[in-house]
This record gives sequence, structure tokens and C-alpha cells, in this order.
Amino acid sequence: MRRSSLWILSPLVLAAVWLAGCGKSGDPDRITIGLAVPSLSHPLFIYLRDHVMDEAGALGVKVIAADAQDSAAHQMSVVENFIVRDVDGVLMSPIGADALVPAVEALNKAAIPVATVDRKVNGGRVLVHVGADNIEGGRGGVIGTFVGALLIGTINNGMNLLGVSPYWQLVAKGAIIVAAALLDRLREH
Repeated sequence: MRRSSLWILSPLVLAAVWLAGCGKSGDPDRITIGLAVPSLSHPLFIYLRDHVMDEAGALGVKVIAADAQDSAAHQMSVVENFIVRDVDGVLMSPIGADALVPAVEALNKAAIPVATVDRKVNGGRVLVHVGADNIEGGRGGVIGTFVGALLIGTINNGMNLLGVSPYWQLVAKGAIIVAAALLDRLREH
């Protein structure tokens, strides 16, 4: 798990090191990164904050973490605060793809590199984005979904009639779903 945090933090740290070498940082001995998350009431963002801070600490990087409290306006304020504090880089998970474009543009204007995680922003220059492509992940057809649901339902009924224990029913259905995903992946290539 620590390795995945390093993949998230590394591009931003490299950019911050480059900028710090150019005299950007207020403290020449320490790199400072702002971390703006949508809400610290969500386990994903708690995990992100904790592991980014752990990895940054191991690298000697200071992290200023801020909770946007599920408000795009508050996250914009957080970013403006990072600019005033002259951080070396910002790692953010934007609340809205369009709502945080001005924040990214303000960071660009201040020559502060931006990396996004989990969610993209629709404008400005972002150094790197780390996250899944939810649009591509949702592609599929109605017929394929219907056939898959029908197949799982039929197998479920058959296993019930045969008296298979619920545990092994879940194992079998999980194996079928994994096999279907692998076949789909093979078909794409």
C-alpha cells in the first residue's frame, strides 16, 4: 500500500524539487506541498491524506492537508490559501471537474505545479492525474448486461436447487465474473 502512495506523490515531489531548486519555496531547506481533499469524512480521502503524509515525511517533505468539506467554493479558498503560503506544489482531488478550473488556473499563474488524484479537472495545466477512467470503465452494452444477469441468475437458481452452500455460491459467482472480465479484456486485445 505504501508503494501506491509513492506513485501518487512522486510526480508532484519531483516538480516541487525542481521548483525549489529554482528558488520557489519560502523555506529553502524543506519542500512544502498542499493537499486538498473533498472531504475527510470519506475513507478514501482519509487513506489518501494519511499515506501521502507518511510518504512525504519519509522524503522530508512537509504536507499541508486541507479538507474542503464537500464544497467547491471552500476548496477554491483552500487553493488560494496554498498560493498565499507559497507552497511548492499542490495535490488535489477536485470536487467538481468544472468548478475547480479557476483554482488550477490560479495555481498555473502562480507557477505552482498541480497533480490531481481520483478526479480530473476540465481545464488548466495539470502535471499528472492519478486515477481510473470511470467513463471507459462504464462502457458496455445493454445486451451484454442482460445476458450476464440472466446467466448469473440461472446459475444461482441451479446452485440453490442442488443445495450448494451460500459460501460456495458466492465463490462460483465471483469466479464467473472474474472469468468474464478476463475474457472481455482478451477480446479487446
